[in-house]
Amino acid sequence: MGSECPTVLQQQLDRQVPEGSTDKPSVELEVDLQQQDEYQRVLAYVWQDNQLLNQVMIAQGHALAASRLPNVRYEERLKRAQESARLSGLGLWDPQNPMRQTPVEFRGTL
Repeated sequence: MGSECPTVLQQQLDRQVPEGSTDKPSVELEVDLQQQDEYQRVLAYVWQDNQLLNQVMIAQGHALAASRLPNVRYEERLKRAQESARLSGLGLWDPQNPMRQTPVEFRGTL
């Protein structure tokens, strides 16, 4: 929650942990006011080792900050992470390989 990831990146991240692995990292999910979206997907902030992983992904340029009312608990924090990634040219913000469409725009073309 609070972030939008390109589908290709999501698939790459899924492959990083082998299926059936017992070494999967432990995470905690934190919900905000609205716990599910219209498709019954859980909307949550993901924490691991006291780090907000939503923020980490945004700060590295792997996701975009995406506010969805009423879930805005970490909105400013996530926007600052995105601005830092943008100014640093990281990930989606890399001027040599810029993002052509947002994830929402891409899904609209399917």
